[in-house]
Amino acid sequence: MKKISIYVYALLSLAVFSACDEDFKDWADPQSNPQEDAKSVSAQMAGVTAALNMETYTEDSVEVAKLSSVSEGCTVVDYKIQLVANDKVLELPFAENNGVLKVDAKELDMLTQTAYNSRQAVARAITLKTSTSVVTPTGEAALVNSGDVTMTVTPVTPPVAENAYFILGDFNGWNMAGASAFVAEEGDDNTFSVEIEVGENCNVKIFPKSGIDASDWATALGTDVDGDTSTSGLLDFRDKAGKDAGAIRIAAAGKKKVIINVKDYTYTIKEVTGLPEVMYINGSAYSSDWNWGAACQMIPMTQTAGKFWSMQYYAEGEEIKFSPIAEWAGQDFGYSDDVITAEAIELAGLSDKGGNILIGKSGWYIVVVTITPTDKKIEFLVPNVYLLGGVINNSWDTNEATLFAVPTDKAGAFISPAATQDGTARICVVAESGNWWKSEFTVSDGVIVYRENKEVSDNLGELGYECKLVAGQKVHVKFLSGTGSVE
Repeated sequence: MKKISIYVYALLSLAVFSACDEDFKDWADPQSNPQEDAKSVSAQMAGVTAALNMETYTEDSVEVAKLSSVSEGCTVVDYKIQLVANDKVLELPFAENNGVLKVDAKELDMLTQTAYNSRQAVARAITLKTSTSVVTPTGEAALVNSGDVTMTVTPVTPPVAENAYFILGDFNGWNMAGASAFVAEEGDDNTFSVEIEVGENCNVKIFPKSGIDASDWATALGTDVDGDTSTSGLLDFRDKAGKDAGAIRIAAAGKKKVIINVKDYTYTIKEVTGLPEVMYINGSAYSSDWNWGAACQMIPMTQTAGKFWSMQYYAEGEEIKFSPIAEWAGQDFGYSDDVITAEAIELAGLSDKGGNILIGKSGWYIVVVTITPTDKKIEFLVPNVYLLGGVINNSWDTNEATLFAVPTDKAGAFISPAATQDGTARICVVAESGNWWKSEFTVSDGVIVYRENKEVSDNLGELGYECKLVAGQKVHVKFLSGTGSVE
């Protein structure tokens, strides 16, 4: 299964960049597939704009880089820009004229805000990674790293935060008098939440109390594109040109929890299931005094409410329990014949010790906890990890050919088979039969990044988290430290 399209992914839905004059050529999409860098070929880009302040900037587009040098006799055929900030890598569309690269000012601003997941009016540092495709005098194609350009982008100042917010929309007939009030999160003056019952494709907007009191529709908060169905993103507001925020569209019917942060101006929409959203493992395996500060937080199974997994190493004689909250408040649970599967008992030699789960066999296990409205289930599975993405014999199958080697010790690394071709790794365990992507993760900048319920339509590469391999390389993963590498 090479493609899984579950979410309608709309990280940005901006208009096609048309602000540049006709002398600029749109080279945002590659025109060729050049080869790797040629050592004898070089190109260098220089920065043009050091800082962009959207509060005062009035032009539609902004020049960000220009070609300052290229090897003699080489012909430039293409460029590429990636915006790098806050550990995110995002593609940046642009237009070109005589080696000068120009971008849409609003799109640059929005990509910067997306990278930082914030609309605060503070100067955000970004790096524009540039590459240049050239044809050498001998007719060979070469892709040249043409350097990094640094600059800052400061968003427009958002509306002043208030101490009360309301939501209205299709679910209440857009009746301001019947708007549902958000509740401030305890200990956080910037975060508010509300639960509402909606039908399919329900449009909503959010209003500060001042807007409700004055019946002022211009104060509405929503999205940049009307009808955006993303379940999380940046909150939009009336811009300098007088354009109002669009409605947030909640696609699926049911009870929803809407969460807003009015410091960063973000929103998140979650399904209200009554099931836990987090799960912890505590026990002597983590600290001698069963300290919740040392407990393990499990990984949510993607798009599967109430289900969690974690790769763990346990030694014989260690004890564990589970809890949806990180404290002793009567919600913890441990050994029960009705909860732990027979397969788990056999695999790990599990037994009851005063209600705790006693480990009988040392080793690595995939631990899975499933909570439903009526029962619980605890599974221990064989610690299989797989390298997919077609980098091993074009395979997307979880089988012996793609299986990682399992370390014998707690601190050791799981090591993949060697890639047989260049590509981007897709890494997973299988904690739910037939749905490997639900327990997918990757290695990015030396750190394990889990898919969980991140807003992606297919893979974590959409958010800039990628594990690139060339033929012969292997992926090393250390679950204990949460780190990984390509060697």
